[in-house]
Amino acid sequence: MSTAASGQQYTSTTPMEIGSITKTFTGQLLADAIARGEVKASDPLSTHLPGLAGTPAGGATLEEVASHRSGIPSFQDMGRFLLHSQILGLNPFTESIDQLIDSARTIKLGQCGKFDYSNLGVSLLSEALTRAAGADSWTSYVTERLFTPLGLEHTTLTTGQTDIPNGAIHGVLANGHRGQSLSGPGSNPAGAGVWSTPEDMTRYAQAILSDTVPGGDNAREPRWPGMMDETPLPGKKIGYTWYTDVVDGHTIIGHGGITMEYMTHLAINKKSGTAVMVYTDQSGDMTASALATALLTDGQKISTAHMPISVKMLPLIVILGGFTILALVMGLYTAARAASASSRMAVACRVAALLACLMAAAASGPWTYMPTWILAVVALPGMYGIVRSITLWSELPTLPRRRAWLGWMQVGLTIIFIAICLVVTWPKA
Repeated sequence: MSTAASGQQYTSTTPMEIGSITKTFTGQLLADAIARGEVKASDPLSTHLPGLAGTPAGGATLEEVASHRSGIPSFQDMGRFLLHSQILGLNPFTESIDQLIDSARTIKLGQCGKFDYSNLGVSLLSEALTRAAGADSWTSYVTERLFTPLGLEHTTLTTGQTDIPNGAIHGVLANGHRGQSLSGPGSNPAGAGVWSTPEDMTRYAQAILSDTVPGGDNAREPRWPGMMDETPLPGKKIGYTWYTDVVDGHTIIGHGGITMEYMTHLAINKKSGTAVMVYTDQSGDMTASALATALLTDGQKISTAHMPISVKMLPLIVILGGFTILALVMGLYTAARAASASSRMAVACRVAALLACLMAAAASGPWTYMPTWILAVVALPGMYGIVRSITLWSELPTLPRRRAWLGWMQVGLTIIFIAICLVVTWPKA
């Protein structure tokens, strides 16, 4: 029994989000469907998803999608995803599979044949497999073909917050707030809203080690380079969603997952017959893949498992630092104008806005890519300005002596700004 960052107790039977490890289910089922003769690796998506006929996405083959080489972007709308997940702290995976298919009709593809990790692509692939098998839904398909044969009785797919299994443990963000659980029927195959237990994931790993998992080794065969933005991933080669890396002479296959509550990683060394499943219940904790690899390589290469920063992470970094930069600008302005404030109202507005901005900056963490001491440095000019304004408080009029309406406009704008900061800061769950 262990204690989570949230203070909850968890055991081998506690449900936790596994995130994108779910994609390996799809990879195994693709290999299984090929072996059954239901699909061909060279089939375009449109063969099984007629709604994509005549579209660039519809021309991507099943194996291109399974290896993230189709050019299909990770999200149908990156701006919306970042707004919901990183700024508002809300679940960004709410669309149904029909909505994802509809949006995929108009998306612009990247370079075909180049690795470009795609959540949307895996969701479309899973639906193609579901329809090729004549199944009612992805849930029934993956249950019949994978969960039931392997005895994964406590691995569940959720479509909303009310579906989260009893006893589930929730992770926390680095800022101390509870993370928002993911859910969404369309993105279940990509890892949104999938919960499992350490015991179930152990059974899954054992099935892989014993070659009893549907699809067998064909899914994990390292056929193509696993590269992102010219930077090697923690998997130099990729098969059907599975990454393969050679670390200090050890061949490691695996996949990680990132949710708004968890970082996870499943790593397997078939030669030694060992597997490691790591859960970290803090979304900003980047140690899951490093620890999993280290445990399979005698701790020799822990640093090699860290996910590199790609070009696609830059928007996220900008969002994390946006409030910090804004707080610095506001602090410098407050310090520069401290001695020339027109009224107490102006001082109060500046101080309130600055404090709200600093609060939002602190809460917009997890500060994975920025050292936390930056926030203290950023706060210094503003703190000077606040202290200086306080010393002049008694000398200032309550309202501006001229154009008082400008003072009231400043109050209104300040209230709006504080409301925005509160949306960022307020715990989402």
